[in-house]
Amino acid sequence: MVLGAKVKHINQTLLVLKHNFRHNKIKITKEIIDSKLFIFGDTQKFSLVLLNIISNSKDFLLLNKKEELKKWIKIKVYKNENYICIEIEDNAGGIKEEDLEKVFDIYFTTKHQSQGTGLGLYISYEIIKKYFKGDIKVKNTKFGALFTIKIPVSMRLNINP
Repeated sequence: MVLGAKVKHINQTLLVLKHNFRHNKIKITKEIIDSKLFIFGDTQKFSLVLLNIISNSKDFLLLNKKEELKKWIKIKVYKNENYICIEIEDNAGGIKEEDLEKVFDIYFTTKHQSQGTGLGLYISYEIIKKYFKGDIKVKNTKFGALFTIKIPVSMRLNINP
């Protein structure tokens, strides 16, 4: 299967959450630096990673943001010399510093037990590492959390003319 890391594919993934975002007044913006980027791999697995991260952002936006403040999630796709990079940032206030290094651990969750199993980000991490030979990291920004997915260009990139 071929996965195109471009607006069309990201839009297809976001369709699953579209109604919920609109209902909760969450604005999604996308910035695709090069629309000719393609990542070879399982599109369903990659969509699951995007869905997990974006759903977590949505959950924390709803939990942490006051109604009068604008909620947003930004998605940026670009290529540097060695990687295709996908960044997903929100303005939900970030992750506690002591939790940052544990977010990809199995069964670790900051949500109430009735809302989270601690598997979503662990599975996402495993998919990116195992199936795409890439890396996924998280850090806090002045707005919230920023997840960065990096997939090696040398193994995965096909730029169409």
